[in-house]
Amino acid sequence: MEIRLENVSKAYPFKTALCKVSATFAAGKIHALLGENGAGKSTLAKIISGRIKMSDGKLFVDGLETYFSSPKDALKKGIAEVQQRPLLSFSLTARQNILLSCKSFSSYGSRQFNKRLLELKEKWAPKLSLDQKIKDTGGAEHFYTGLLCALMQDFSCLILDEPSSFLTPEERKSLFLHLREEAQDGKTIILITHSKTEALNYSDTITLLQKGKLVGFFSSTQQYTSQANYISAQGTRAYSSTNEKEETKSKEKKPCIRFTNASCIPARQPAVRGITLCASYGEITAVASSNEASFVTFENFITGMSKAKCGGKVEFEEKEFSAKKYGTTFLRKNRVAIVSSNKTFRASNPDLSVEQMLSIFGGNPDQLIKKAGVAITKEEKCSSLSGGMLQRLILERELSINPSLVILCNPMQGLDVSAQASLCKRIESIAKEGAAVLVIGSHDFPMTLCSKVYSLQNGRISLSFSKDGLL
Repeated sequence: MEIRLENVSKAYPFKTALCKVSATFAAGKIHALLGENGAGKSTLAKIISGRIKMSDGKLFVDGLETYFSSPKDALKKGIAEVQQRPLLSFSLTARQNILLSCKSFSSYGSRQFNKRLLELKEKWAPKLSLDQKIKDTGGAEHFYTGLLCALMQDFSCLILDEPSSFLTPEERKSLFLHLREEAQDGKTIILITHSKTEALNYSDTITLLQKGKLVGFFSSTQQYTSQANYISAQGTRAYSSTNEKEETKSKEKKPCIRFTNASCIPARQPAVRGITLCASYGEITAVASSNEASFVTFENFITGMSKAKCGGKVEFEEKEFSAKKYGTTFLRKNRVAIVSSNKTFRASNPDLSVEQMLSIFGGNPDQLIKKAGVAITKEEKCSSLSGGMLQRLILERELSINPSLVILCNPMQGLDVSAQASLCKRIESIAKEGAAVLVIGSHDFPMTLCSKVYSLQNGRISLSFSKDGLL
């Protein structure tokens, strides 16, 4: 299937997300749609998949001008999409979600459905538990469920929005190996990514967007790398730290929050036990985790959102109490900022306006938008925000309560290099102002900024690094 866009634009009441973009995605290839956060990549994908309507321009499928009124229309033409945050029912299992997306299988009977599903699962997602409820799983499982929903369709074009965000290097390698097989079979694969490395390693062509405009189309990765006049908008992966520049003796910081032999044991998720960690004022403390099965349990516990059985001791601002009393209500009453891994549906909601999302704590939306440096108005929907824009706005909203503790879950996920560098500087400034910062589960967060680094493995926490030299 060949997809061609001709002078496609998308304008919202207060901004233009795409401006006269023309691009061609030929069959039998993997096409990278590359650009920084807010470049217009997801907007272009939404137009191709029928999720939003273009303001101007034309869309051609196999040479015929086409118009999609909905994703269902696009799917009838063979265009399937895997969103960065798939729209899944959290109360259902992965199998049930996939069945809901495959109404066409109802006429074939459950035996054929299950046979086909198991074949795809073994190839694409061997570790996915089909009968576990989505609410009890993490980002990688959500992606694989969404992927299987798409693969079960009769598709000719597959669009993937930041597919490797939650995957380990091994899972990423396996995913792109199978995508290459699909392309060799004649399918059109469109990969939305902010990672230049990912685009160069796995794609055949690169379409580069910047601020809603087409910067260039490169028919090969070699052509992309040979462009001498192209200055990468990705920036450099350089994080400066005053701790590295200034040779100052490490001072003992006053603890803000301390967990002692705490545990969280859900009924249907991996448990975490023996949680002993401390985050101090004026310091950045990290808990590293690489696709750890118990990460969802750990995040839910630390952010106070777990309803599971909890035990152990918690000390917050020199007051000690049982972990059974530790929850979101307690954290909010004590000025704790929380940025969840699921920024789209837990820290926000696509149907909210930016003003509604920012006004939760009574802050001034206009001022928060200005502080975040986001080109958006408060009247627009959160659904029109890129991942980077949403991240910055949520962070500024949380910081508006003048927190003593800031909990950031997977803060680097989905951000391009320049956005990551900017976020790291912001996190540093938060710690310098005296707050305790606890970063959870971001494998690409620069550990040189941290005073302590803990490791989450097999449901247990261990201290792996401390600038005090105490392990």
